Amino acid sequence: MWPVAPRFTLLIFPAIIGMASGTGRISPHDSASRFDVLVYGATSGGVMAAVAAARAGAKVALLDTKARIGGMSTSGLSSTDVGDAKVIGGMALDFYIANAKYYTNSSSSPKFQLEPHVALELFQALLNSTDVELFEHALVQAVTKNGTTITSIELVDGRVFEAGVFIEADYEGDLMARANVSYAVGRESRDAYNESLAGYRTSNAGHEFSVSVSPVDDKGTLLPMVNDWVDPAAVEGQGDAKVQSYNFRLCVTTDPNNSISFTKPAGYDPTYWELARRYFNSPNITPRVSAPCGNVGGYCGGKAAGYLKFDLNNGGPISTDFVGGSWQYPEANYSEREAIFEAHKLYTQSFLWFMSTDSQLDASIKTKFGKFGLCADEFQDTDHWPPQMYVRAARRLIGDIVFNENTPTQNRTWGNLSIGCGSYNFDSHTAERMACRNVSACAGGPKGASPKPFAWNEGDVETGPGAYDIPLWVLLPKRSQATNLLVVASPSATHIGMSTLRMEPQFMIMGQSAGIIAGMSFKKIGAGGAVHDIDTTALHSELIKSGQYMNDVCVAVPPPVPHAAAYSVAGSGDALSNGVYRLDPTQRRDFGVAFYTMNAERQLYRMNGVWRIAHTSVAVYYENTAAINLTTPPSTGWTAVSGAMPTPTLSNQSTHARHVQSTSVWHQ
Repeated sequence: MWPVAPRFTLLIFPAIIGMASGTGRISPHDSASRFDVLVYGATSGGVMAAVAAARAGAKVALLDTKARIGGMSTSGLSSTDVGDAKVIGGMALDFYIANAKYYTNSSSSPKFQLEPHVALELFQALLNSTDVELFEHALVQAVTKNGTTITSIELVDGRVFEAGVFIEADYEGDLMARANVSYAVGRESRDAYNESLAGYRTSNAGHEFSVSVSPVDDKGTLLPMVNDWVDPAAVEGQGDAKVQSYNFRLCVTTDPNNSISFTKPAGYDPTYWELARRYFNSPNITPRVSAPCGNVGGYCGGKAAGYLKFDLNNGGPISTDFVGGSWQYPEANYSEREAIFEAHKLYTQSFLWFMSTDSQLDASIKTKFGKFGLCADEFQDTDHWPPQMYVRAARRLIGDIVFNENTPTQNRTWGNLSIGCGSYNFDSHTAERMACRNVSACAGGPKGASPKPFAWNEGDVETGPGAYDIPLWVLLPKRSQATNLLVVASPSATHIGMSTLRMEPQFMIMGQSAGIIAGMSFKKIGAGGAVHDIDTTALHSELIKSGQYMNDVCVAVPPPVPHAAAYSVAGSGDALSNGVYRLDPTQRRDFGVAFYTMNAERQLYRMNGVWRIAHTSVAVYYENTAAINLTTPPSTGWTAVSGAMPTPTLSNQSTHARHVQSTSVWHQ
């Protein structure tokens, strides 16, 4: 059960019906303003931070770098990256329930598919339920500090804001960079934080070329969509400054009464798309064309379910991701970023025009794309194009502790240091598209690869850590650098760590927690206090009251199950699997079910309901599919997977039963 907590859903939802799209409570351009809490960036996390701080009694300024609050949640990211929905709590959960109520007022379950204009109205209503002051077109120019205390910021238009606590909530990390705190851009090496997924990758998890496609013209020159040749000296896992790809999340439709047809953009160059033409016309594949993809009330391919809107996202080796176009963005100035934005826009418009009209493309592809158009009822102030580009990651804070691949995958709980929950994949998009000559340097290459050059995407990561606690310190700069700054959308994380934290629900969760911390801290900052000194017991209690968790942890722990202290495995044809497996309470697979090890090499555990005997989780030697979901391993009925016959039998070696401790969180 979720704890009883105040919900904005029931209080303000009826007021938003029929509300015209706007930007909330907009304040005048004061030459100087003093606030208790200043939130820079009106992203989804920024709005939640501002509202949470205001509810805590602070006078709050919310600075919107554009003129549309909500970040990606109102700019086309309509198919929300959810992961395990059970760990989404607090104001984030309220927001998605309010979204469901917009369509069915009696609904009590969250709806994670967003129409951009509806999401905007929900955020507006939330802001209007507080005294948060909103300032638009607010781009930070400079930050003033007194020691480790930020005292004020100045905008490019000359406006000055003073505050007790500052919250960085834009996707780019511009305020924290100007505050001279440590941050990173690009990909760490594997060695930096002992991350297996880090750095340069010779194998992609997805969105890869499934067939060999030549990346060069008849003179051997690289085609326009290819960034470079594979460096023969490149080492798996080495770090670099490359940034995963960005795109636009377009809202498209097949409803002819609400459709704006794709048009040929000025600057369209058909020769640019030669690599795509070769790939989609390859006789060896059924082209994987998953754009338009995602869904808002419908499914990829146009199957309607009430209304015909779709979230057009990247899919496949060539799609809406502008591979390589993001590399300069994090450290670019504002005018340079505008040029990068326009380059991404031209790329995407050209992609849609190419896929809809190119004379050399298969007719089935053009027919599919020809059914779609931009939604006429969305983004009406910007020619139906989202004003926010999907900046998946830019700068990342380097705090005293850095969230990395091992943080959510280790069986570690953070107790009072937990500020919320995450569960989505480590999800990093392609970093670069290369020409490869050596199949061994590119994970064996695609189907049909030969010594001839072939196109190869590099950098995609897609693997799930399961549910996990988000620790407080992801929000905190190094104490020696800034003591009144909290960072929401550019948290202290590695490239891989950021790839799971970067989801909109988690930004909302971190934003709410940052707002509560700011509300509890702003009165102490002037007296030499620091956000680092927050009373974590009081904070955790407040987060529980606000519904940030299920019970008081990220994943509800099942009632304790009696477990044997040890099991003996005998009779296996793989002799190394025989022996005594002892209870290891520090590890887990399925919720609340014991995990056993022998000499740290052999493991006995249950995963997805199936009991397994494995070797360091790399190879499953034996499993028992006949006894699904038993809380204790069966004695017989085992089958060989990669182990030798005969199959083993198990016996309980305990002198008495033990329990899995209910105080630990068993993450899947």
